[in-house]
Amino acid sequence: MFRFKRYDEGLLAESLARFGWEKLVCLPIGESDRAPMAMLLVKR
Repeated sequence: MFRFKRYDEGLLAESLARFGWEKLVCLPIGESDRAPMAMLLVKR
């Protein structure tokens, strides 16, 4: 299953934090600082 959407990583983590989720890891694609996020790992 594939889904392609673009989210601002900081805003997404902030929004999830309001519901009790804590950002653990954000893994980018590629080497650039502006590389798109590949995975955002969160815990509740």
